[in-house]
Amino acid sequence: RWELALSLLGSMPQVRVEPGVFSFNGVISACEKGGQWRCALALLASMARLRTSPDIVSCNAAISACEKADRWDLALALLGSMPVFRVTPNVVSYSAAISACETIRQWRIALVLLRSMLGLRVLPNVISCSAAISACEKAGQWHLALELLALMSKLCVKPTTACVNGAISACRGSGEWRSALALLNSIPKLRISPDVTSCSAAIAACERAKEGEALSGLLAHLGGCAWALTSQLLLARSR
Repeated sequence: RWELALSLLGSMPQVRVEPGVFSFNGVISACEKGGQWRCALALLASMARLRTSPDIVSCNAAISACEKADRWDLALALLGSMPVFRVTPNVVSYSAAISACETIRQWRIALVLLRSMLGLRVLPNVISCSAAISACEKAGQWHLALELLALMSKLCVKPTTACVNGAISACRGSGEWRSALALLNSIPKLRISPDVTSCSAAIAACERAKEGEALSGLLAHLGGCAWALTSQLLLARSR
């Protein structure tokens, strides 16, 4: 109910209550959840006029609002302006900005942000890494997607199925069927479970390269969930 939150904030001076940073944070977060990025930015600007210093919560909520609206340019501008407010960006700030770049295929900027995190000793999390992998996937940068997946292990960030799926899909789109199958085969070693997307992307990579024998050979070494999912997909495709 961002409208109600905004109305309550506006009525505070009438009852002689000065809105503070916590009041603004609550309303900015409500606007972010309600998809009201313009209101979120307007509130952030009004905090400065009222000499109420934004904090990490204010900035992160505003960046996230821009990310959800596909306004990657504004998300990056906010990230860059945080030092002006004497607020140090954290992993949430960077993750939201990288996610904003991911949605519109700005993979180069996503990678720059990820490197900036490492340079500032801000440890990336699974959200920032997954968004960067997805950005590379959408841009057909399969080799970078694989490098990012390997980087996660070095940073002790456990990949999720979605991370691996993004890398497999990147390989599929670039015709790298060997890498796609190797990733599918590595999923059990990562102690995560493959899903329909994992198997479907690997199958599509083999189909594109006309490597049916390679897929059959891999399936002979896969068991359990991966075999069941892949068998279902093959059966569905044969109908």
